[in-house]
Amino acid sequence: MIQEFIIQPNDEGRRIDRILRKVLPDLPLSAIHRLLRSKKVFLNGKAVLAGDRVQAGMKLEIDLARPPLVVVPGGGRQKSNVPSGSIPLEILWECPDFMAIYKPAGIPVHGPGSVETRMVPLILKTIPPSLSFRPGPLHRLDQGTSGILLFSKSLRGAQVITEAFRQRRLTKWYLAILEGVLPTTETWCDVLLRNRQERRTQRAREDQPQRKAQEARTLCVPLSTTQGYTLAALTIETGRTHQIRAQAAVHGRPLMGDAKYGAAPFKGGFFLHAYEIQFPDNLPIPHPPFLRAPIPPLFKTQIHRLFGEKVLLQLDRNPFLNPL
Repeated sequence: MIQEFIIQPNDEGRRIDRILRKVLPDLPLSAIHRLLRSKKVFLNGKAVLAGDRVQAGMKLEIDLARPPLVVVPGGGRQKSNVPSGSIPLEILWECPDFMAIYKPAGIPVHGPGSVETRMVPLILKTIPPSLSFRPGPLHRLDQGTSGILLFSKSLRGAQVITEAFRQRRLTKWYLAILEGVLPTTETWCDVLLRNRQERRTQRAREDQPQRKAQEARTLCVPLSTTQGYTLAALTIETGRTHQIRAQAAVHGRPLMGDAKYGAAPFKGGFFLHAYEIQFPDNLPIPHPPFLRAPIPPLFKTQIHRLFGEKVLLQLDRNPFLNPL
């Protein structure tokens, strides 16, 4: 039984073994390599090796000695039971390579009921078919954090944005309300350790194993202070789980409402918002200079109540390059 496929633009440059793992998701990896060793996989009529790379327009043929397996376009196996309209998501900006959406607090990025389960099926309807590429979130955002989230729409978009994040060429600014007064800008440098049993991140002690500890660096800039609270802009140089929440607590100023990290509880949760992402000029895909997610109503209310209307209006400066 011969299965035939046409390599699509979003499959360009990928190894053939990775393509096969996507189009034959029910076939074990050992069986895929057996097909390759037995010369039963062809590109434009020629047998290929596992490391050979594909080009758009090539004809892929797979000689299977059993009935064809179900092919999952884009390699997607994840199913969602969430009704398509149940998660309110706002598209902030998009181009053929990536898009930016607003993620409300309380909704996870991955897993059941997540942003991913809502967005991926919608994006797949709007992009060219692919044997191997599957759109997805390009960075993390904690479930309790609101704000801007980037999603890939093409393989090139995923590669460019991921590499830009890796090289720290994209700058993410967060807004937070901290318990306590921060009089001047601080750079927080800590070694953090994830406590999986308690599902929280903490500063590693000298008597704890250091092999799983990770360095974390956060710049915290006070925008306004009032009696007992600070409105701060934060940008992270590393991406550790709960990094801002943990470091704020370690340095004596936990996020307002973050009871898990020592703050007084608040019914609406903690106050942390992924406000803005700034892009370098020379990315090889379409992009704006910066993208910004609207501040949630409850967050706005607290800023207005604690710091005043003038401070709230100043947050709309364009762009958010120098918070002070």
